[in-house]
Amino acid sequence: MPDDQMPARSAEVAEMLARVDPAAILAVLAGFSPASEIGLRDNWKDHAHWWDSVTRAYKLPKDPRKRLARMREALTCMQVELARDVRRYTILYSQGPAGLSEWDLSQCLGMGRDPVDEWKFALHLKDAHVSYQRTLIHAMMTELDLMEQ
Repeated sequence: MPDDQMPARSAEVAEMLARVDPAAILAVLAGFSPASEIGLRDNWKDHAHWWDSVTRAYKLPKDPRKRLARMREALTCMQVELARDVRRYTILYSQGPAGLSEWDLSQCLGMGRDPVDEWKFALHLKDAHVSYQRTLIHAMMTELDLMEQ
C-alpha cells in the first residue's frame, strides 16, 4: 500500500516508537547492508541445487522451445519478486522500526514485544528473501545463457 494511503498510526504506536533508543537502531543497522549490497547466497556455486529449486518451482516443460519461453517468463516473475523484496527491505532499512507494518506494530503493543527486535527479525527475513531471489535469478540466467548459445 502506498505511503499516502497508509492509515494514521495510533497514539499508542507513535508513543512506543518514540521510546525506541536511537543507539539500539544504530546497533542493529551495523549488522546489515543497503539492499544494493546484498549478494548471492553463500552456496551459490552449487548450481545443481539452485537449478533444481528453479525447475521445481516453475515446472519447466521438456520441449526446448516451450522450456525456453517458460524460463524467460519465470525470470521476469523472479525479477518482479526481487524488486518487491528490495523495496520492502529498503523501507525497513531506512525507516527503522517505524518501517514495520501496522500488524507487526500492533503485535508489539499487544504482546509486549520490543519493536527493535521485531524490526531486526524483519530485516533478517527480507535480507534472506533478497539473497534467495538473486541466487535463483543467477541460476536462471546461467541456464538461459547455456541454452541460447
